[in-house]
Amino acid sequence: IEVLPQKDQIPSTVFSVRNTSTDPVRVRVSTVNWNMNERGSASFIEKPIPFGLSGMLRFNPREFVLPVGSTQVIRLAGIIPKD
Repeated sequence: IEVLPQKDQIPSTVFSVRNTSTDPVRVRVSTVNWNMNERGSASFIEKPIPFGLSGMLRFNPREFVLPVGSTQVIRLAGIIPKD
């Protein structure tokens, strides 16, 4: 997901999640910090890092049950630190 904020606006977008299974599904949206090396391999960072995006992103709704065949729109907003 790429978001290009306008001046003086909170960067935000929406995306959809659809349940194509035969059972209801509990969905929990979360983030994780990671690095990519020069060969393109990702490594996940388990501890919080200064200036990592995980602490700057908000989702709504963050957790929900998605019935069979349903779609849920999720709003993603970035919180830009003042410093």
